[in-house]
Amino acid sequence: MNVLADEIFHFTNPHNRAISQCWVRVYGHPERATVIWTEIAENQGMSVTNAAQYLASQLQEEFTLDPLETIWIEHYGAFSYEDGHRKEEYNLVQLSWNAEDRRYEKPQWSPLDKEKVEYLIAN
Repeated sequence: MNVLADEIFHFTNPHNRAISQCWVRVYGHPERATVIWTEIAENQGMSVTNAAQYLASQLQEEFTLDPLETIWIEHYGAFSYEDGHRKEEYNLVQLSWNAEDRRYEKPQWSPLDKEKVEYLIAN
């Protein structure tokens, strides 16, 4: 596993050009990448859930990720809200790749436990 990024990432809502931000970790493997995007309390824009297809499309372009071999994981925790009262939660985000328009669409979420996330990062 190679850490390609561990940073606050600014992304744009294509409908109103509003800027949002989240914490992003990109882990590279020989065959694929695993990306975790985390909602942060400081984000004043669109949530990572509502922006999933836009966020994935912008990350794919920014880090030159293989659009068909990237695993996308959404992450929330106490740090995602100012009141700090939310349990940690991970979701696998499955997206369809529109090769013609070079963008993701149709996000679907399914819960992941932390052990599965750790496995996906390591392998």
